[in-house]
Amino acid sequence: MTTKQIPVWIDCDTGTDDSVAIMLAHALPELSVVALSAVAGNSPLYNTFPNTRRIVHLLGADYPVYPGAERPLVREPHVAGKFHGENGLGDVELPLPDCAPETTPAWDALYEAAKRMPGELRLVATGPLTNVAIALTKYPELKTLLHSIALMGGAAVGGNVTPAAEFNIYDDPDAAQIVFKSGVPLVMCGLDVTMQAELRPADWDEMAGYGNRCGSLVRELFACAWSALQTVGLTGVAQHDSCPVLYLAHPDLFLFNGGEAVFDREYRRLCREVKKRNIPLEINFLGLMEERWYPNEKFWKIAGEEGNTAIFGCDAHTPKAVWNPETEQKALQLAAKYGLKVQETVPMPKTF
Repeated sequence: MTTKQIPVWIDCDTGTDDSVAIMLAHALPELSVVALSAVAGNSPLYNTFPNTRRIVHLLGADYPVYPGAERPLVREPHVAGKFHGENGLGDVELPLPDCAPETTPAWDALYEAAKRMPGELRLVATGPLTNVAIALTKYPELKTLLHSIALMGGAAVGGNVTPAAEFNIYDDPDAAQIVFKSGVPLVMCGLDVTMQAELRPADWDEMAGYGNRCGSLVRELFACAWSALQTVGLTGVAQHDSCPVLYLAHPDLFLFNGGEAVFDREYRRLCREVKKRNIPLEINFLGLMEERWYPNEKFWKIAGEEGNTAIFGCDAHTPKAVWNPETEQKALQLAAKYGLKVQETVPMPKTF
């Protein structure tokens, strides 16, 4: 059984962390990248547009890349050369593809793509929201065609340009106002979230050892930012732009912080629905093996009270994780603790 991929359009100001976000979107099997568009932000458009094309070329992909706005709607532009280098890619040099660049403006191309898949296309915005605001203003129908927008921007607990403002919103606040008021369902990954998603020197050293160009590129990209970030006492490079990409594929990784009543109500609703459909719930071995925040015992307590059944899923990313006796015992103990019957087989439906 295959799961339908989520169609994604990425609007970016590539950018070191944008580059990693693009690589992540390309690698995640849950996502299908439809196209990308570039906007001025971290660096001028004369850098961000070819940089986006360079990263797509490095991946061996054929995603179209469209040029966008050269400056904010009203205000003077700002750049972040201290963290992204003179060329926007931490001064790493990458080749351009041989094909001619797209010339259709980003907002026109986005609208046409949304018309082809109404209600399905997710827009990920990792730079200033200028392109998105122009598209929504020029094509009012677009707000009903997009499924949603997931963006990196804003700050709930303090900024990185001023004490209150985050760079992407600060660079074009007029565009941000249009997007936030548009009515399109929106998920904001602000600094309060993204500053928790760090890659540290040991992480990118490990990635450089993977034996492929993307792994080594990550270390090269972050060398520029790291030299600046160390001076302010940070322990790694925040993966700001990867957060909205990852959210689309794995929203479960972004912890629920609402009231207990909401948690209880929604998880009971979920448990009742899957029980009605005779679907077992998975106890994930990887979470147990690595002592992650899942399996969540609050959830499994509710599942036991609702009479759900469970299955075991190894979620193996390495051969040694395919089956681990110690992890199996932990899973059995969790199921027994909350009175969950464990199914050994799951009947396959006749149609998918």
